[in-house]
Amino acid sequence: KSEQLDEFDRIRQHEHAHHFGYRLMYDLRNYCSHCGLPPIKVSAVHRRGYAPRFNLELDPRTLLEWKRWNAATKKTLELLNEPFAVIPRVAEYMDCLHRVESASRRLIAPGVSRSCKEIIDAAGQVDGDLYPALLEMDVDDANVVRTMVPIPLPVGLATMMLEQADADSNAMN
Repeated sequence: KSEQLDEFDRIRQHEHAHHFGYRLMYDLRNYCSHCGLPPIKVSAVHRRGYAPRFNLELDPRTLLEWKRWNAATKKTLELLNEPFAVIPRVAEYMDCLHRVESASRRLIAPGVSRSCKEIIDAAGQVDGDLYPALLEMDVDDANVVRTMVPIPLPVGLATMMLEQADADSNAMN
């Protein structure tokens, strides 16, 4: 198992341990696979001149009829005495996913940067068609691409480099 995968698991487990929204959405996927959609109470408020506001609620007592909840999710559901709003939990889940995704980008940025440098080195040694190539990523912020320019790169080498990048990405799965 790679250090990157261990770190990814640690980050994901942290979100699961500290955010009910993450646990709930994670476990609801399993619930839906076995039981179908949970009963959702939908209400709406609409005032003239304003967009309608919808509220979706889940009743923890109904959810707890299913016996296969993760222990931490089950404990939280048991503490809830009345239906709770789903939309804030979805928003919390999306925030968690953003943190996991950002951390994943930081984890793979050094490998992507090394791959890019290998492409640059290889491109200087061969003649071929022009292909756009990512030259460098900011290691501190994987969302930042520092440079992208066309470089000569034969199709075979481009394919080989792409396969290596895919292998690097798959190592995290």
